[in-house]
Amino acid sequence: MSKPPELPPQGYPGPPPQSGAKTTVIVLAIVVGVLMVLFLMCGGLVLVAFRWTRSAVDTNMRQLVEQAEKQAQEARERQEKVYEENQAEWAGQGEGQRFAERFLAALRENRFADAYRETTATFREKYHSDKDLEQFTRAHSALQKPAMLFDADFNQQDATRQRFQFNAMEGEMMDMKIVKVSVSVVKDGLNWRVDELTVSDDPFPGMPKS
Repeated sequence: MSKPPELPPQGYPGPPPQSGAKTTVIVLAIVVGVLMVLFLMCGGLVLVAFRWTRSAVDTNMRQLVEQAEKQAQEARERQEKVYEENQAEWAGQGEGQRFAERFLAALRENRFADAYRETTATFREKYHSDKDLEQFTRAHSALQKPAMLFDADFNQQDATRQRFQFNAMEGEMMDMKIVKVSVSVVKDGLNWRVDELTVSDDPFPGMPKS
């Protein structure tokens, strides 16, 4: 015969009732853990993305700076080349101008033979001798007076040919007027020579007259 189960002492509350509190805590812990893992992963991705973006920006900035420096260097080289070309052109223009002025000075000083020796074959087709040049000079009193450089024809200027325009006075007192003296010079080897000499009563050809 089996022994009946013993009853708990009077006043004992008995075993605690089962509830979902423990389960909730576990679930919450899991959720928090997952969220922390996701947060750390996102933070890592953000950090990696930030570093990659910064690296890309730094690379682009270096490339832009290098490109700007290269363009600036090329611009300086172009400017130096243009400056050197202009210097050569201006030097040639200065030589041509001084030669033209010396030629006019020889005419004023009646050194026609010296002036004629410094002319081209084309010039001598019009003035066959220094006597012709003398006759032309004496026919235009402006060639026997000081002339002032007025302009240079840049359309015809290059390394071998230049044309200069001078203003000179012709006539006396009330009959005095300004005339234009044009001298074209060419480079013949190392020497300059006069290729053309003209005298015009109108110092501003093509301009409307008042």
